[in-house]
Amino acid sequence: MTQQEKIEKIQKRMDWENEQADKGVEPYASNRKRMRKKIKEVKRHFKFNMIVPPKVFDFLRKMKVQLSREEIEKNLKDGVQLYSVYTRKTRGNNFYNPKLIIDREMFEAIQVIRRNQKSSIILKNDGIHFNKSSRELRIWGYSTYIKKGSSRFEICSEMFGKKRCPMRWSLKRMCEIIGEPAYSNREVEERKGKVRGKIRYLNEDIESSIGIKDFIVEENGLFIVNPINKPQAG
Repeated sequence: MTQQEKIEKIQKRMDWENEQADKGVEPYASNRKRMRKKIKEVKRHFKFNMIVPPKVFDFLRKMKVQLSREEIEKNLKDGVQLYSVYTRKTRGNNFYNPKLIIDREMFEAIQVIRRNQKSSIILKNDGIHFNKSSRELRIWGYSTYIKKGSSRFEICSEMFGKKRCPMRWSLKRMCEIIGEPAYSNREVEERKGKVRGKIRYLNEDIESSIGIKDFIVEENGLFIVNPINKPQAG
């Protein structure tokens, strides 16, 4: 093979590698574009809609902040942007999201209160508690409801069903909570995956319901309630 042929062979190889690289970048760029679009949609949603704890929602409803049907129809006819405040409630085993349609002035007023006077709009009891009867898991003033008979229900009952609950648990204790007691270090290691799986599902349930991400995290061999999500007093 001549020197020229070697160079041509190397060039062809480089061209092929570049083509493969381009093919790999294409879906990445496409995914990134879709992700940006989704983020934009979420930002737009929360620009005009606000989620609040159930008790705050009930308070706003009693204050009659909801626009009348005539006001809503007039605003729609005039092209005026409407806003909404909503919450998450339960009826039996079903969840629903009641909402109040309000104007921009009221929406911005509630935002200001939430930002500057958090203690007045987040429930005074900012702890964590699970009510087995109502299935309500209250986390720092926000509520979600856990399906009865599910593994998450049992976990919440054991972890947060008492008046005073701990905020950290050993892996061995977590094994007991999920009904997989371990009596040796080897058994603890074997059950570690099961514990993490149960916690992951609980975290996903909480995040999808009230937006609190990574509610329970693993740190230094312990499972702890993630303090980063706790609302700070205004």
